Amino acid sequence: MNSLAYMFKSNHGLEILKLGGNMNRNIGVIELSKSLKVNTNLQKLTLWTNQIKKDGIISLMESLKTNVSLQKFYIFEISSTKIEY
Repeated sequence: MNSLAYMFKSNHGLEILKLGGNMNRNIGVIELSKSLKVNTNLQKLTLWTNQIKKDGIISLMESLKTNVSLQKFYIFEISSTKIEY
């Protein structure tokens, strides 16, 4: 996941990113959050069944304070909980 987060920082063509079951709990999502702070092109992010915990959610929400391009953000977990921003 770290290499994906690194690539995402410098990728300015990616507009939609869907990741399911790929992240190593909070570690991967925290790295992704760091990338979201500097990515200026992503418009839609969907995460599902990644076992994101409280710290990961907080990290994602913090990154959205500076990300101006993201228009749709979905999180789906196994418990059928959906969070839309």
